[in-house]
Amino acid sequence: MLGVRYLALSRNLIVGRCTRTPVVFENLPRTVRLADAAQRFHTTPKQCINPVFLLVAKQLTKGLAVLSGRGFRKWWLNLPPNKKAYFIDTAVRNRWKIAASAGAVSALGGAYYVSHIQETPITKRRRFVAFTPEQFQKVSDFEFEVQYELFKNHLVPSGHPMYARVVRVANQLLRGNEDIDTIRQAVVVDVSHRQPDAERLRASERADLCLLGHAATLQQ
Repeated sequence: MLGVRYLALSRNLIVGRCTRTPVVFENLPRTVRLADAAQRFHTTPKQCINPVFLLVAKQLTKGLAVLSGRGFRKWWLNLPPNKKAYFIDTAVRNRWKIAASAGAVSALGGAYYVSHIQETPITKRRRFVAFTPEQFQKVSDFEFEVQYELFKNHLVPSGHPMYARVVRVANQLLRGNEDIDTIRQAVVVDVSHRQPDAERLRASERADLCLLGHAATLQQ
């Protein structure tokens, strides 16, 4: 259905946890949010950077490196002997402080890098992620509240046919990914009240499944 929106929200609008046993939604809420998404649904267009920009940026970085290095060398050569001796003596006297500072910065950087390495659930490949799962959870909670305030006037009861449709499609997707230890996602279905013909939003459930699966892939 073209009206399906997929949001990785933390609260349980329609949330399933996929384990190695078949998953069925439990404790479903009474409502599902509906608003217009059919006309706005689209894939992200490919944005190619202009190659001229890369060429200019490359030359600028080279030029800045040359100028900065040359400027420092000229500044050092123009210093009188007593100034050079002063800077060298200061560096020697504070060598342990400089070494400790450099070591502390390196240790903090290494600890930050190691603590943010995560393993992908399918390929088991380890990768660096700048944000921790807890930070993603906070962002997700905030986005949930924003979306709720935006669509809270477009709620339908749990007995609505669209509600059962979303549950059925989402459960099918979860059952098809039982090899993944945990999947926690939320599905938001938006149907426009301005849509003159509701039949246009009733595409096949296979299309719904493709959209949800594509969104889940992007979230991994």
